[in-house]
Amino acid sequence: MSSRKIEFRGKRIDNGEWVVGCLYYFNHESNPSKPVRCFISPINQTAYANGEPVEEWEVVPETVGEFAGRELNDGTKIFEGDILPGEYGNSTLVVTFADSMFLVVGEDESTDTATTLWHYVNSFGDEGWLEVIGNIHDNGDSST
Repeated sequence: MSSRKIEFRGKRIDNGEWVVGCLYYFNHESNPSKPVRCFISPINQTAYANGEPVEEWEVVPETVGEFAGRELNDGTKIFEGDILPGEYGNSTLVVTFADSMFLVVGEDESTDTATTLWHYVNSFGDEGWLEVIGNIHDNGDSST
């Protein structure tokens, strides 16, 4: 049995660049009025090594998305919040996580007409037109 690679992507607070790695956060349980702070560190690192902090980046919590476990033929990883072209480029779809699975949903983000990301990539990944065309945090919404 193979294990699923779990990693997250988020937009750095200090410079707006995207980073990928392990997610951890502080929720200030002693003072709930303080905002949650999210951090991403490189894969295979822990928060502290030999008592010293390792590289980590604070990210905007709303931009955090999980790796969906699928890559396109060119190796591009697909994350929650990514925008993909609809069938043959006629519309746009957003990658979301609902009902314990990654789905692609239409511009109205209704899961009523959603299909699983796994099925979508398997059905159209070899067609040559499937690519990540943006994400909801850089493009504002799915209507690109």
